[in-house]
Order: sequence, then structure tokens, then C-alpha cells
Amino acid sequence: MNMKKLIFIFILFTYFISFAQTNLKPTPEKFSNGESVYSVIYHGKNIGEFWPVHGINLVTKKTNPALFQENVDMVILHQKLGGVATAPDGMTSASIGLTEGRCLVQGVECGTNETKDYGVVLVQHGYIITFTHARELRQFDTFYENQKKKGSTLFFLPSIKRTDIHGEIHMLRHNTKIQRLLVQRITPSGQQIGVIVFNDMTTYNQSIQIMDGLDRDYQNGSPKSRTKHIYVLDGGPAYGQCVKEVNGKIKLVGTRKSGFNSNYLVFY
Repeated sequence: MNMKKLIFIFILFTYFISFAQTNLKPTPEKFSNGESVYSVIYHGKNIGEFWPVHGINLVTKKTNPALFQENVDMVILHQKLGGVATAPDGMTSASIGLTEGRCLVQGVECGTNETKDYGVVLVQHGYIITFTHARELRQFDTFYENQKKKGSTLFFLPSIKRTDIHGEIHMLRHNTKIQRLLVQRITPSGQQIGVIVFNDMTTYNQSIQIMDGLDRDYQNGSPKSRTKHIYVLDGGPAYGQCVKEVNGKIKLVGTRKSGFNSNYLVFY
């Protein structure tokens, strides 16, 4: 085989590897915090959006009852909350109208009195965000009480991929359909947190493949960037409506059944 053929094969191989990867492409849309909305490109196809997140607040029927009147408009709700984007959380029980699990909103207890076997998101001072899991918090009651005293926000989300404190990866592979994710990645610039808003319903398995497609290595094979946590937010036609405020305009994304009010995560 001559050198020209070898070069052609190498270029072709490199092209297909790059094409198979997931990429984030900035769009002209910008949030008021200066961050861009990114298109999620997978196998060359635009399959959704990535919204960078720096701060999170949880809003529930218990903590903000006035916001949860029947048929409240999502645009009005978003304006009152004051973030750059608003999306349903991933732990709303339609039958009882509560956030499942022992949650905190700036130190105020809310949700149900359960320690769920799910992922845990801890938010301190609005902008210090930690991803963990109930299985890693052996003394959850003590941890919960400490965070309550500190005025932290804490909530559970279903976990389909997590990296524990020992570096072990745990994945929940299933064909369950989902549409929204809250993800944490580690990049050369540090922690990257964001919301993934898929155009269409996607399975657990597909979501893991898509997010792992963002992983990159240095030339020597050492990790350059890795997707550490993939947690699920509510989606679908009944609970899937979210809001983004870009280029000075508020845009609704997805649909919501009339009269259905979720609990919401506000992003900054």
C-alpha cells in the first residue's frame, strides 16, 4: 500500500471519528449572563440545545404558593423568577403535587419526607453546585440538617450516569423516554454544568451515548474532558414546557398540559 493510500485512509478514518462525536456549536442566541445557547450536534444532526448553567434555584408549591395558581402562564412565571431560563424539575409527583424526596430551598424544608435512592444536587449560595448521590451520603440525615442550617438548596433527580467519589462510573441503561437533562462535565476550564433540551424524546441509553460523545482525550490518551453526571429533568408533552430568555426575548420551548404545574428549577 503506497503512502497516498495510507494518508487517504487516515483522513477518512479521522473524518468518521469526528463525525461520530457529539459537538456543541454556539448559536446567535445569547442569555443575559453572556452565555450562548449551543446546538447539540450528534452524527452531524442538530438534536437539541445546551444551556450553560452557573446558578440554580428550586421553586416549589410550598415555597412559592402564589406562583402555582391554576393555568399560570409560563412567561409570567419566568419573569417573576428572574433567571435566564426556567425548566421543570425531575421529581414532580402528579398525584400529590409535591416534589418527591427531602428537599431544601435556601434552608427551607419542602418535598416529601423520603430519602430517595437518586442523584442529589446541592446548591450553596446559589452558585456553588455539587453533584452527588444518596448512596454516597451515608449519614444523609446529618448531612441534610447541616445543609439546612447553612441555608442551602438540595434536591433529588433521577440519575442515569454518575461518577462517584472513587472515580467509579455507574450507569442506568434503559429504553425509558426522556427529553431534558441536567449534566455536569469536567473540562480543561473546570466544571461545566448545563441543561440539555432535546428536540425529541430520547432514551436513557441514547442520552448516555450522546453525552459521552462529548468526551475528548489529549494526544497522549489522558482525559481532556469527561461527562461526569447525567440527571433527568421532567419532559414530554404534559410537563415538558420550559423557558429561555435570549437576545432580550422570552421563548417557550416544548408543551405543557393546561393546568399542569410542576416544580421548577431556575437557572442563572
